[in-house]
Amino acid sequence: MDALPGPVSREILAQPDAAQLLNAAVRKAMTRKANRAYLAQVAPVAPATRPPAGIINQTITDGGALGSELDGLVDAIAAIEDAGGTATNILASPSAWAAGASSRPQPAQHSHWSVPVPMHPSANCSRCW
Repeated sequence: MDALPGPVSREILAQPDAAQLLNAAVRKAMTRKANRAYLAQVAPVAPATRPPAGIINQTITDGGALGSELDGLVDAIAAIEDAGGTATNILASPSAWAAGASSRPQPAQHSHWSVPVPMHPSANCSRCW
């Protein structure tokens, strides 16, 4: 949920720690919106040039569907290296990463072949980038 709960009354603001709780809620909501835009903003239609497209809407290497064995991660790393690049991060949604969890142990840090795999719900599909 990105929105804050409705208007805040004076009585609520008079409660201990109300300002800190409200501050934390606003910060969390703004961070989620900014992350969603950074990751999933749709590319503008010409002649418009703004807002810039999010990461998953850029011309990037698409590793395809992850599948239960996370084969998409291996394919993404191979495609990046075949193009002369170095895979430094692969973006995946938490649900896509979890779909392959039953077939392998879960490390504390999300990585595959020593490449970090940051998770974010705005990468909300079964593909990896």
